[in-house]
Amino acid sequence: MTDLSKRERDILETVKGNSILHLIADVMDDRYSGGDNYSSDQHNIAEVGLDLVATLIRKNIDYGSSALTPPLLCTKLSASDAILVRMSDKIKRMEKLISSRESRVTEESLADTIKDLGGYSILWGIAYEKERRASINIPKE
Repeated sequence: MTDLSKRERDILETVKGNSILHLIADVMDDRYSGGDNYSSDQHNIAEVGLDLVATLIRKNIDYGSSALTPPLLCTKLSASDAILVRMSDKIKRMEKLISSRESRVTEESLADTIKDLGGYSILWGIAYEKERRASINIPKE
């Protein structure tokens, strides 16, 4: 991995006020400063997690928030249920990739499929929380 850029260091400093982001910033700062306050596993969790979130944000910029709304062809399905369907498709894809070790779709590896599943897990959490808040009339933040 490479050292943090000045922009990345500036961003880490900016997030110190948010407890979740502060923890991630501390872990990443520890990693790149050669510290030993956190384990290498904790460093890796933060780095892989940040990479997953960055990919998810880039995809959302490219494709919009379609995963967080009921699907056009099945409008009675909630967004969280539709995401579970997408997750099921990814699990089937994983099963195929693991069992055959070959893929006719060479653009999607097992690692890509698992990363997509992680992204859908995050999206499911967002959709579920939105639906839960709407069902008990909690105002949006």
